Amino acid sequence: MSPQPIPVTFLVGFLGAGKTTLLNRLLTAPGGPPIAVVVNEFGDAGIDGSLVVGGQDELIELDGGCVCCTVRGDLSRTLRELAVRHKRLGKGLSLPLIGRRKLAFERVVIEASGLASPGPAVQTLVVDGELAGQYRSDGVVALAALPSIVDQLARFPEAAEQLAYADLVVETHADRAEKDAIAQARAALDAVAPGARRAAALRGDLAASEVFDLNPDPLELAERIERAARERNHEGHDHGPGEACDAPVHSSGLGSVSLRTTEPLQRKTLEMWLRFLGTNRRAEVLRIKGRVRAAGEPCCLLIQGIHQWLEIEVQTDPAPDESVLVIIGRHLDEAELLRGWAKLTASA
Repeated sequence: MSPQPIPVTFLVGFLGAGKTTLLNRLLTAPGGPPIAVVVNEFGDAGIDGSLVVGGQDELIELDGGCVCCTVRGDLSRTLRELAVRHKRLGKGLSLPLIGRRKLAFERVVIEASGLASPGPAVQTLVVDGELAGQYRSDGVVALAALPSIVDQLARFPEAAEQLAYADLVVETHADRAEKDAIAQARAALDAVAPGARRAAALRGDLAASEVFDLNPDPLELAERIERAARERNHEGHDHGPGEACDAPVHSSGLGSVSLRTTEPLQRKTLEMWLRFLGTNRRAEVLRIKGRVRAAGEPCCLLIQGIHQWLEIEVQTDPAPDESVLVIIGRHLDEAELLRGWAKLTASA
């Protein structure tokens, strides 16, 4: 029997959002799973607030039997090395890593720099054929400090992009924000991450069950984004087949466009159009998610795309009565997307 892929959680958030504090809680929680932490910036303050991760190919032991390492420019190599260690430990082999202890782990958390977009890291996990068989994405968790997120979104495109990828948004530092500021922050989060789940954490106090095993579902995300967009911008207005419904665009230019049709689509034509977007509009299009009904195919097609990477997977579920495709990006040309979608429905 083939081993189960190792779940990977991407932990992102702008500077000061509280990533390390949350990670500390997850690592030290009683009964929590052993975790391999990958820090993607050399010289970051360590997980316990005093440890500095450094040294060539070094693994450092953390509380609870977890381990930590640092990416030095090649995430693929780091993950492959971790997978080798994980496989050996699964066979009961002793590794001379730290003393005589065997450093086992059940999942991986990649903690991104406060200025980093999770897009390239998520893409690395899915476009590398070897890694795709060893790991699975368990979701992107983005932290947002309520007192400062509105200003960050207005001034820094990186903050908006982090939230655009989020499957879960964790609101932090609510105890340091006034009531009106919290309301403004949550409205801004609704605009920039309309499909993400929400949780709140004070001083990193969040259960592992809320952070792990997110198992992001593109259909669920698409439906949430579509519902949020309808409620905000088009209350009481019905969209016909092939029409688009767009969520508000934040001052950073980040927004989403939801496309729907009850007409079955031609799979090859759809794939060509999506690959065109990923190649020629890669600066604008960050994520593509959805579930589609294709002509002549009884089962649902699951669509997932990140920049130039595109995956179309045939599901066991029956094809939906209505296809829903959500495109998230920066300064999206809604008119162009609508024209392309109309051509797809016309050729069906």
